[in-house]
Amino acid sequence: MTNKVLVFAGVFSALLVVGLVYASIVLPSSNTEAFSGYSGSFRKLEKRIIQLETLLDERVTGLENRLLALSEIPIEFKIQKSSPTSTGSPSTSDESSQRPSMSIGGGHDLLVRLESLEDRLRSIEEDPIQRAFNYLESTDPNLRRQGVFSLEKLAKNDPEAKKALKEMLQDKDPHVRQAALDTLSDIDAKDTLHLIPAMLDDPSKIVRLEAVTALSRLGGREYAQDLVHLASDADETVRLAAVDALGHLKYEGGSKVLIEALQDKNEDVRGKAITSLGKIGAREAVGELRKLLDDDSGQNRTRLILSLNQLGDSQPYKNEVKRLSDQVLTHESSSQRRSALRELGKFDRKDYIEILKEARKDSDREVRRTAEWLLRKRR
Repeated sequence: MTNKVLVFAGVFSALLVVGLVYASIVLPSSNTEAFSGYSGSFRKLEKRIIQLETLLDERVTGLENRLLALSEIPIEFKIQKSSPTSTGSPSTSDESSQRPSMSIGGGHDLLVRLESLEDRLRSIEEDPIQRAFNYLESTDPNLRRQGVFSLEKLAKNDPEAKKALKEMLQDKDPHVRQAALDTLSDIDAKDTLHLIPAMLDDPSKIVRLEAVTALSRLGGREYAQDLVHLASDADETVRLAAVDALGHLKYEGGSKVLIEALQDKNEDVRGKAITSLGKIGAREAVGELRKLLDDDSGQNRTRLILSLNQLGDSQPYKNEVKRLSDQVLTHESSSQRRSALRELGKFDRKDYIEILKEARKDSDREVRRTAEWLLRKRR
């Protein structure tokens, strides 16, 4: 059977399923009110529609991937799919798009989903690149998002593709805006840096988070001031990213908010703040860091010691290396010796290399293997 016959047969079967679904929804939709009292029937109909939609979606996906495999288009253009049972944008923990129940108005949602599948059917025989551009104009945010991902490789060298991705930063759907930011970061599009500050105040937390990440990845130090206020964002994932980005970009002007972040209710945020203070050389933070170390450093003990060392307070560093070295050489528990070795691995190897050589003679096999690994590990 030729490839054209395979495609024709697949498209025909898919269109047949579309016809069944269309007949099941469009015809009754004109008289929705007449069925409003039969919620049980609507739920059964909705369940059947989902089954048919999933079947059709699987067949269309198979045909798309089959065509991509037969073409010379690189595999990077393969459509990145979301769950076939989702509607609208892919779900996140707090911004998910739930499938509405089949009540009055529910038929409209199903028609939107049918239009999306019909768009994919019409585009099966199109060039994958042209299909990606067409998806950007779809009414379905899932398809627009897929179009964004599909243009990534092309946009590295094609001005039109990059321009299209930039325009998607203004899309009405937050998941599409997020995808556009992520894709532009992936292709190292530094010429889009000036567009990112405006997105740091996006109403969607997933876009704010992606904007912070993009700014950091693209090295936008000149825009670091614009993300300072996000170190106190209502969402902890955004705060974590902002605190980390200030350190990565080595923005000295962020020392005040980073010191304040040492009191954040989230321990991961506090840990990133400790590390970032060391990276930006905030000597004014030494007192606060020392206080945290002396009081109760918890899981951030090593972070505190390393940052203090970066800021010129080396005594805690020396004390910790000695304490861990003693444990490696003298502790009676082999598991504790291994643990001490792994912790030493976070420090500068030149400060304990002789300890590693001694540990290679340990009676415990795992201690010897850990010491050997640390000796071989590149710094």
